[in-house]
Amino acid sequence: MKNLLTILLLITALSVKSATIINTTSVSGVWTLSGSPYLIQNEITISANTQLSVQPGVEVIFQGYFNLKVFGSVRCIGNSASPITFKMNDTTGWYNDELPVGGWRGIDLQPYSGSAPDSSGFSYCIIKDVKYGSPVVVYNYRTFTVWNRNLHISHCEFYHNQSNASNSDGYIMMISNSAGYTVEIDHCDFHHNLQRVAMVRLENYIGTADYFVHHNSFHHNTGGASFWTVMTNAVFEDNEVNNNISTINFGNISLNGGHTTIRRNKVHHNQIESGGSINSTDGTCIIESNLVCNNFSTKASCGMSDGGAGIRLSGNGSLPVDSNVQIVRNNIIANNHCEFYGGALYVCYTKASIMNNQIINNTARMGGAALASLGTQSVINMKNNILYGNKGTIVSSNKEISVLSCDQLHADYNWMEHPFSTVTYTGLITTLGDTSHNIIASNPMLVMPTTTAGISDDATIKDFDLTVNSITCIDQGDTVGAFSTPIDYVGNTRFQGTKIDIGAYEYQGKAEAVKEIKTNLAKVYPNPVSETLHILFNEKDRYVLTVFTITGATILTREIDATETTLETRAWTPGIYILKIENKKGQHTGYTIGKQN
Repeated sequence: MKNLLTILLLITALSVKSATIINTTSVSGVWTLSGSPYLIQNEITISANTQLSVQPGVEVIFQGYFNLKVFGSVRCIGNSASPITFKMNDTTGWYNDELPVGGWRGIDLQPYSGSAPDSSGFSYCIIKDVKYGSPVVVYNYRTFTVWNRNLHISHCEFYHNQSNASNSDGYIMMISNSAGYTVEIDHCDFHHNLQRVAMVRLENYIGTADYFVHHNSFHHNTGGASFWTVMTNAVFEDNEVNNNISTINFGNISLNGGHTTIRRNKVHHNQIESGGSINSTDGTCIIESNLVCNNFSTKASCGMSDGGAGIRLSGNGSLPVDSNVQIVRNNIIANNHCEFYGGALYVCYTKASIMNNQIINNTARMGGAALASLGTQSVINMKNNILYGNKGTIVSSNKEISVLSCDQLHADYNWMEHPFSTVTYTGLITTLGDTSHNIIASNPMLVMPTTTAGISDDATIKDFDLTVNSITCIDQGDTVGAFSTPIDYVGNTRFQGTKIDIGAYEYQGKAEAVKEIKTNLAKVYPNPVSETLHILFNEKDRYVLTVFTITGATILTREIDATETTLETRAWTPGIYILKIENKKGQHTGYTIGKQN
């Protein structure tokens, strides 16, 4: 027993000895694993023209309500086996945002000041226990704040942080850059945080900065939005946003102005007060190839412009409608529910193009389970969409599309269960549908879609792809004015047949026929093509070859008198082209050619 006690005392002594106490206000140099943990006993600053490097495995433990402010550079580069941890020594009182106890005050990167290039970066860091909630504290301290810096934040974990002090400043991460700066955030995990306004806010201070946010997860956070941009050039792709509760009325992913692309994300099982799980207001936005499902908008008494559970598109009601360019294409929008109008989509005071989406089994209590529209400035173009199984939850609201007001609504080449005359609307509408091209059928015959409408049927484990029996969707779409892409929802090449398919998927059962197209004139291969397209004519003759872009522009015309020839395609931009072959008899055949890198 005496020997055991001696060993325990020795271990305790070694542990205490290895700790490094930081009681100075200025820090720099290298914080090593052998000096860990670093115990922070006051506010600390990395001054201009200095650098602090933190080694893998180091723990930085704040002993009070202090923060780290950076004017020079800070490098916190851990690894998967040895992350760097920033935390609080005692979190008692963390939930009480009236008292400055239980948390520390976060990391604040001021505009870089140094003669050497800024080498700051954060990788494999755990940042937790930050608290910005006491009204006695000066604002502008959050869990993580960046001003005018190029920065890469990778494989970091942000959890158990809160920012509840202010309705205008309640962010966990806030990055404000001027033009010329670039920030990349990838493979980070934001979870179990409390934020009043937004988990991550990206904004442009002056001019237009660039942000790339990809392969991150946002889950089980409570309060405001998960992601919010203000007048940015931002790409938000391959992220998962799920099981968050938003109690603010502008959605879970909120985009305000600028130029934003929302691509290949999974946005599901979120609860929002109102305003859509993806909410785009003003500016130019492309929302494509996302899974948006099982989201629930709870507020039934919101303002008329605040509807939507899946995707909400809007202008501000005063700018010219053409100042907003918002495209929604190749998405699966399924099993969302809104207690107001607009289960899948809500459009107000904007110009919206809604193309090649699967809009399936959404519900809304007031109306417009698939689409609701408001605003005399609204111009909506719907083409090549599948609208299936969308329902109201009360008898009086059982309409897929509810047009409360709208300037123009064009619905063309959509697959629908009911004639377009089932639309209910008020107000002036210049054009209402093109029923001669819309497909009216009972079932699109998908692989394994959800079988019931509403949020209880989990769309994340379903398959909404087309089958060989989806004959009412295959080759039934149209590309004119459709903003079509060369690939579908899952990345397969579009135009496997003679025309684009209706919906987010291009049926791949036609792939073998496309690889080597045989007609009465020629065989063309490979398709898609990278460098050289081979053409084998069925007989020797004089032919005219013409290549068009998908928009109809001619890029090549050639006369051939032979049995075979080739076309070099290396200079072609990746996309879809039409090859027309015509013989001297006037016979001609068209081929859809996919060009890839």
